Amino acid sequence: MRASSLPTMILALCIAPYVGDLFNKQVAFIDMASIDQTDPVQKEQGISSIAGFLKKSDELQVMWSVDYLSRLWCVFELAAYRTANPSGKITLMPLFVEKTFAVLIVAVYGFTSVWVLAEAKFIPLGSEVWIFGVAFVPVGLSVHALRKSFLSKHQLLTALANFELENSTCSSEFDRRFILRCIRRWYGGPEQFESFVRKELREELLTQIRQTSFRSGYYLVTVVPSVCAGLDSLVCLWRGQAPTAALVTHFVCLVLAFDICWIVITFKLVLLLSDGSAQLCLGRFRFLDYAISLMIFVASGMIFMIGLVGSRLARNTLSVSTALGWLALSCILMALTSDCVWRQVLLALRSARSGRETLRRSATEAQPVPVASGVPVTKSAAYPPRPVAAPQVYYRPGTVAAPATVTYAAPAGTLGQPAAVRSVVTMAPTPVATSVTSAPLSVSTRTLGQVGVPQVATALPPGARIIRTSQPTVVPGAQVVPASATRPNTVGGPAYSQSAY
Repeated sequence: MRASSLPTMILALCIAPYVGDLFNKQVAFIDMASIDQTDPVQKEQGISSIAGFLKKSDELQVMWSVDYLSRLWCVFELAAYRTANPSGKITLMPLFVEKTFAVLIVAVYGFTSVWVLAEAKFIPLGSEVWIFGVAFVPVGLSVHALRKSFLSKHQLLTALANFELENSTCSSEFDRRFILRCIRRWYGGPEQFESFVRKELREELLTQIRQTSFRSGYYLVTVVPSVCAGLDSLVCLWRGQAPTAALVTHFVCLVLAFDICWIVITFKLVLLLSDGSAQLCLGRFRFLDYAISLMIFVASGMIFMIGLVGSRLARNTLSVSTALGWLALSCILMALTSDCVWRQVLLALRSARSGRETLRRSATEAQPVPVASGVPVTKSAAYPPRPVAAPQVYYRPGTVAAPATVTYAAPAGTLGQPAAVRSVVTMAPTPVATSVTSAPLSVSTRTLGQVGVPQVATALPPGARIIRTSQPTVVPGAQVVPASATRPNTVGGPAYSQSAY
């Protein structure tokens, strides 16, 4: 069974592309069938008709490789599809996924081959430790190849963000002139099309790129060698008339729990670490690049050994309940390492990082209010950016509301930011006020009056009164000055503080 798994897989991979065509009556390459390759006039008409095919298509599948955007014809297909079919779906199918799968297949069969040859004494390695050490050599080499494969994923994002039409090549000058003419007619010019690729198209494909993962069938194919090895051992036990409990525990612990669950867990760990470290230590520090691959290899080996030792211990108990418990634990761990779980974790981390960057950017872009003329500021404190809860303020015309929201603390040497009223509740039919001004954050000048306190204006309309204000309250004895005597950036009172605020 072990010996037949590899040639069977190779044969299946060779036949698979043609299986879907067995029941089709006719297969045609549309480009060759619809575009005349000899007559320039008919060729131009044929190229123009491609938009008609794209308009009737429900989906455009893009077989993406690193050099995709360097081919002008591929760029033209994207431009034509989005113009002719604005509501159509563009599905990204990166080729690095299949490349990664091929590397995993080589690693698995390399490991299994060394293991089988060592068990059959064709390779005199002696102890099982040496067998594991030599068998993991193909896996170690494959880890470094995996990181290079995942690098294509990150280069794809870079290619979209830095796309320039002039860097796209075309073997036919006639085709190039025609394609550029179409792009100018559809988008207005090369600059507008480049902006479309860098922004709209990139945002459309970004989610697909981040969610690109292995299909379940890929994992099933990669565990075929280990499952075949486990079934070989099971057949040997059965022919040796082993007890039923031994057969059941061997099948549950080694074939199901280890050969499927723990092998998949190990693969997912390797893929996750390879993807995350693909861009690390590139360039001059090549030895660090290899060191990272070695660390991933060691981590995967540890997970592999934990699964193997645990499966053997559960099998040796010859207890069916223990074997089923170990299988349940293995399935739970495999579910926790699924792509959707990791994707949610990565999205949460990305959202948290985006939130921190937004806070930092908003604090940097905030413009402080200049100090009012004639106000002696003797001390001012620099506060870190922090959100402040907005109090609920009730008021009527002729009164001044307290600052409702101070979004970010002002830098040192300023009197504070104008506050924004996000929600103000008024008593109908009183009209709503439209603006307020915040108090300075820290001023130690001792002058009568208090900044930031709602103070009654000099001229109150009949029946106007303050229903409720927020703390701090007006200092007893504070003078109310006419509106013309107020300082800049204050409302209803002088910009002085009796004590540090």
